[in-house]
Amino acid sequence: MGMIEEVTSYLSTQMSLTLGTQLFANVLPETTSNVIACGVFETLGLPSVQRFGTNLPAWEQPRIQVIVRSTFAAAGTPHSTAARQKAFDAWEALTKIRNQQLPTSTGTNSYYL
Repeated sequence: MGMIEEVTSYLSTQMSLTLGTQLFANVLPETTSNVIACGVFETLGLPSVQRFGTNLPAWEQPRIQVIVRSTFAAAGTPHSTAARQKAFDAWEALTKIRNQQLPTSTGTNSYYL
């Protein structure tokens, strides 16, 4: 499982979002049937750190971007407020990760977000 899949799986459990309906990896569909849609995208990261005597990097420094869109207002709330709250919820969930494997991880990737 790659980084983006692990992060979206983690966010799915932390934010109670359904993958493919409310939460998407590397895509944000144009229509999402009146739900708040959250897209997690892998973006250009920093260069990997090399170590002497090997072709493999000591560690990589990838980046992600979370984009949230709302097409409706919940209980009289402006559209932007509902989307902004989901974006904050995603940020809050991601800031809890500190040099650890994600609970959904099956590999050896450790993250510090």
